[in-house]
Amino acid sequence: MKRSALVALMSLAVLLVVSAWAFEQWSARRHFENLLNAEYQRSFFDAVLNVRGLEVLLGKALVGDGGPQDAGLLGEAWQEAVLAQRDLSRLPVQPGAIGRTSQFLNQVGEFTNLLMRQTAAGRPPSPDQWNTLEELHRQAGILNTQLQAVQRRVEADGARYWEIAPELRARRGALRPSPPDPANAELEAVNREMEQFPTLVYDGAFSEHMDRRVPRAATPVRPLVRPRPGNGRWPWLTGRGGNSRRG
Repeated sequence: MKRSALVALMSLAVLLVVSAWAFEQWSARRHFENLLNAEYQRSFFDAVLNVRGLEVLLGKALVGDGGPQDAGLLGEAWQEAVLAQRDLSRLPVQPGAIGRTSQFLNQVGEFTNLLMRQTAAGRPPSPDQWNTLEELHRQAGILNTQLQAVQRRVEADGARYWEIAPELRARRGALRPSPPDPANAELEAVNREMEQFPTLVYDGAFSEHMDRRVPRAATPVRPLVRPRPGNGRWPWLTGRGGNSRRG
């Protein structure tokens, strides 16, 4: 009888220890999930604020005359675009859901940085550059409107909108279906809207025409032409240049 009572007591003690450990693990996981959700919430709201500021700054730059005094506005627009892209990339969504949106922000950042340095040097934008700046301002306004709509839904659901807990639990079992992901779906809808924008071509690494460049390895290699003995002439490389002025 005493032995049975001792076994029961030990079993109860083990059960209590295991339960306490399990509760501690569950609490730690919940705390971690809440911290991540709050971080995602902050990153999203920061991105929205950056895009809103970007639209305003681009509008102010269009009102100016492109003189050196406008370099500050363009520099601020560049920073807003870089920060917005950084914050969007921190969200727990598939890369394809924000791919075109990130590319657009990279384009704006690169183009405004180019104009900032150009105007600071006393060279106003060309007519084509003014047109590109105006188009970027229009597209930034559309992106701002789209993100504002997502923001209203995020505010309604709170930090749990990002719902990383179901995602983490689903990853534990490969056979489990992925849970609904409203954040991914809504940002993907914004991304599809961005894909409808016209092509932007300018002199920069993120320009649309750079995506269509033929890799150097795929370009046919022309054989080296050597001069005949006594000729003394070598082929010359010729380049083209041009300038444009605002009309």
